[in-house]
Amino acid sequence: MNTLLKSLILIACFHSFESAKAQNIFKNDAASVVAASPASAATPPAATAPPACPAPLEVSTLHLYGLWQVSFHDGPLPADGQADALRHVTARTTILFERHPEHADSLRGAMKPLADAHSPTPAGTVWLSGDLEDGELILDESDNGQRISAVWVAHPTVNGCGKVFQGNRRLADSDVLQTFTMTKPLGWR
Repeated sequence: MNTLLKSLILIACFHSFESAKAQNIFKNDAASVVAASPASAATPPAATAPPACPAPLEVSTLHLYGLWQVSFHDGPLPADGQADALRHVTARTTILFERHPEHADSLRGAMKPLADAHSPTPAGTVWLSGDLEDGELILDESDNGQRISAVWVAHPTVNGCGKVFQGNRRLADSDVLQTFTMTKPLGWR
């Protein structure tokens, strides 16, 4: 065998041996540091997992991805911020929220247009896009992809675990105000 080739093989073997030796030392040192740490002994692993039921200010954009059911009511949200369950539902729809393709921390949603009491559901898709900041969800609705046709403002409910939002939808052309409740159904989405 060529001397140069033998030298390269020896260097590669030595480097591989030293790399494996360094990884083992690192693993052993890291394990001993973790074992000696008083915080690791006092904190069970489950305590570091995200809460199963986030508080309203802990809800993030990630909690909103997926399918939502929305119920609309006439009039504004009551002063206490909680929708009146006894009020008449005027419309229902579903929204699919995904990550906005142009803004990583923003949402984009799609829903079918809402029908009013006197006409059938129009064809097409209504687009929603917006952000969740400091517990406030603000969405712009566009029925044609060009102009804002309504603005949605909502907050997660106190005991909703990030799966129930309540707020108001204001139509841009008429300033009509509707209360809505958005609920994330159970399931894989």
